[in-house]
Amino acid sequence: MADHLFNKVYMFAAAAAAIYIAIIILTGAGTTVSQFYLIKAEYIPLIIISQLAVLGLRAMRNRFLLGAIGISIAFWRHILIYLSALAVVVITPGGAGELVRAQFIKKESGAPIPTTAPLYFVERFLDIITVLAVMFVSLAFFPLWEGFVVAGIILPVAVLFYVLARNRAVFDGFAKFFGRFRLVKGYAAGFGDMHHSFSTFLNLKVAGRAWLLSLPVWFMEAVTVYLVFVSLGVDFEFAHSTVVYFTSLGAGVLSIIPGGLVVTEGSMIGLLQEEGLALSTAAAVALLARMSTLWLTTIVGIIAARILIASYE
Repeated sequence: MADHLFNKVYMFAAAAAAIYIAIIILTGAGTTVSQFYLIKAEYIPLIIISQLAVLGLRAMRNRFLLGAIGISIAFWRHILIYLSALAVVVITPGGAGELVRAQFIKKESGAPIPTTAPLYFVERFLDIITVLAVMFVSLAFFPLWEGFVVAGIILPVAVLFYVLARNRAVFDGFAKFFGRFRLVKGYAAGFGDMHHSFSTFLNLKVAGRAWLLSLPVWFMEAVTVYLVFVSLGVDFEFAHSTVVYFTSLGAGVLSIIPGGLVVTEGSMIGLLQEEGLALSTAAAVALLARMSTLWLTTIVGIIAARILIASYE
């Protein structure tokens, strides 16, 4: 990962900080800032531990899927590789920056990029169907029409992805198309490797086990957000905070804005206001939730990436 990528992350973080300051000002600077002084300090370590558990569980799922296509990397080395790619998630739509992990895996194991790149898409697919499952359960307790709308848009996309990713004709079509152009003809053969990986990952047995590994990932992320609510003294039940957060997260994903910035925060603030919170309290909850999930993950990724890159030099 070149320094210019780190610089892009830092620039995006600076832009996000400016946006967060603007949100604080627009929602009543003094009142919103005062909400942060109400944070119960004893919950901060719990929030951090909970989110670190999310990252650890994600890495375990990734390791399982790599094993399904016969790739084995030393345990701690793999953890470092997995976390490193998280550094650039925030600057790409849908976290597509994680595709850089395929380059790290190639450097470590020699596995071709077309073989491991599908892992990013499969993990996002698993995330989507897991979040949808948790959302539908939560919506049964706290019906939120916005949640049904977001889920209704995302579900067909997930189904379409599953159908296309398992269809050999789709990859043969791409290979034939790219094979017509001299400049990219060499990449055409890679579509066969991609289809093999997709077929392996989306095999019901493998995908089923990976989905079971995804459940604790998103349960713990929901726990992280719930702890944010509790730390600010907001009396929401677990299912209530979960449906609000996942609905906002879904809106951010659908926006195709890197990191879902502004859309996720704005959606969460709006939903929390609908649920009866004051504007300043809603803003504090939304911002702290994002700092505890997206931005804590980014910081961990940057630290891991620096360590990994240094090990190659």
